Amino acid sequence: MRFEQADAEALPFEPGMFDAVVNGFGMCHLPNPDVALREAFRVLMPGGRVAFAVWDVPERAVGFGAVYEAVGAHGSMDVGLPAGPNFSFLSDPEQSTKALRDAGFVSPSCKQVPQVWRPSYPDEFFEVVTEGSVRAAATIRSQNPSARDAIRAALRETVAAYPRGDQFEVPMPAVIATAVKP
Repeated sequence: MRFEQADAEALPFEPGMFDAVVNGFGMCHLPNPDVALREAFRVLMPGGRVAFAVWDVPERAVGFGAVYEAVGAHGSMDVGLPAGPNFSFLSDPEQSTKALRDAGFVSPSCKQVPQVWRPSYPDEFFEVVTEGSVRAAATIRSQNPSARDAIRAALRETVAAYPRGDQFEVPMPAVIATAVKP
């Protein structure tokens, strides 16, 4: 197996070069996910498969839903980040299926994968998001100190609502979409 790193919207590979293209939680960071899907189609050989994972809608992926709700309530989403799509656009199976078909793929499939984040203490969630995510981390780090403190407090409250034994279990389901190049 060989792994390659490249711009998903302008892959530097010949057509039909790969039998699989996988994008793990990156589609929500691309300015044009439809372009990335067309590029995946281009570089796949016939019968090749594409798969991508995105977080489920904010109502179900509670952690990221709480992040963006807290930023909206206590800070600003306008922090100068490069353009990106609606964070949960491809979380809708109908939209993912349409995007895959529009790129030329057949036999699209989408399924929800239940999962949880398990912080040991409520502030750990804030720490993980600010140190281990991309757009959410940049958005939080760009807030003024009082807004950041209010966002941290709101996330602490969200996490505290999901106790489970000596830790917490915050619902964070994903959506996995797959399709085949004819």
